[in-house]
Amino acid sequence: MRLEQLNYFVEVARCQSIKGASENLFLTQQSLSQTLKNLEKELGFLLLHRTTAGITLTEEGKIFLKFAETVLAEQEDFWQQIALLQHQADEQLQGMLQLNIFGLYNICVLPEMLNQFCLRYPNVAINTTMMSLPAIEESFQTEQEDLLGLITLPSADVAQYSIYLRQRGLQLQVFAKSRYMLCCNKEHPLLKKRDREISLEKVMQYPIVQYSVDRLENDTLHKLLSIYGYEEEEYALSVQSMHTWVANLLRGEKIGFLNELIYADRKNKQKGFEDIVALQTKEALSGTLACIVRQKTSPLVQKFMAFLPELDS
Repeated sequence: MRLEQLNYFVEVARCQSIKGASENLFLTQQSLSQTLKNLEKELGFLLLHRTTAGITLTEEGKIFLKFAETVLAEQEDFWQQIALLQHQADEQLQGMLQLNIFGLYNICVLPEMLNQFCLRYPNVAINTTMMSLPAIEESFQTEQEDLLGLITLPSADVAQYSIYLRQRGLQLQVFAKSRYMLCCNKEHPLLKKRDREISLEKVMQYPIVQYSVDRLENDTLHKLLSIYGYEEEEYALSVQSMHTWVANLLRGEKIGFLNELIYADRKNKQKGFEDIVALQTKEALSGTLACIVRQKTSPLVQKFMAFLPELDS
């Protein structure tokens, strides 16, 4: 006997109709009817009289209804008590959580998540700092307990980097992957060729505009592109303004790369983006979002990690 069966039976008794109950429960009539028959078989007696005019409860069914309602009420009371205890624990949780961040598109993930976390844990303060990957690794040499590193790295490097961190007494927790998109204007020659798949060999002949608020933000992309013979010095332009980045792509044959999270975040906010097209390349440019933590994590770090989103790969 399952709580789900009790809930279904109570709804049928309330509606006095299989059809009405199935609509309220978002089930097919056949599925609901079969569930009730299985329950009757398990109990060893009939719960319902079924007629063309509807259903009525048997005498056993009336007794079972009181039992089911009592059990479901006890279940609701149980979860309310648990929720109250968790809420009290959330309000008691306090401290300073330090987030050291490497990679721009973590910033696209963090704002809403930080907002929800702070609402859930009002007595926890959070400090975020952008820094290089080596600096994040070194920050764990301090005695600060509530410390977490949020990083991005090429997906192909995850396994090897995990081994490296374990040797230093740290661990890597992967929580999402995200692609880099090739961006260009609607009149770009790459679109006119109508290739179903655009290879990076063809892409490299065009000037690339780098969007960089901080040089560190592009290290993952640089490493991915270098596999295909790309040299950082070949950038036509490095800009710190998204407006300037868009304007350069709209003029001439320049192209750029944006992580899909940044693209989605800016698409409806940035003027000129409606004339920018995002394409996938034949060779996958995939980055991984992960966090670096000590092998024994603090309760505050564990709470924060539970909020990390699992994005589609």
